[in-house]
Amino acid sequence: MTEFWQHFPAQFHQRSFSSGDRTSLREWQAVVTQRITPQQIGQVRYRGTWWRAACMGGILEEGDVVYVVGRSGTTLWVEQTGS
Repeated sequence: MTEFWQHFPAQFHQRSFSSGDRTSLREWQAVVTQRITPQQIGQVRYRGTWWRAACMGGILEEGDVVYVVGRSGTTLWVEQTGS
């Protein structure tokens, strides 16, 4: 079975932000407004606006708080906060 993400260009997989760039983790937090799975792009509210969002693993449900770890065009890469 072909991985879902293999259909996207390589730059889609790259993360733009490193943990060293984070001056305050709260600045990188977003709230999931539409379910996100590794196979389905969803939506988050980040800094007062809505963004398309993708994750590499896990299922993120509405209301989950996530960290923004990268961006590809108009899609943010997010990860669970662990809390």
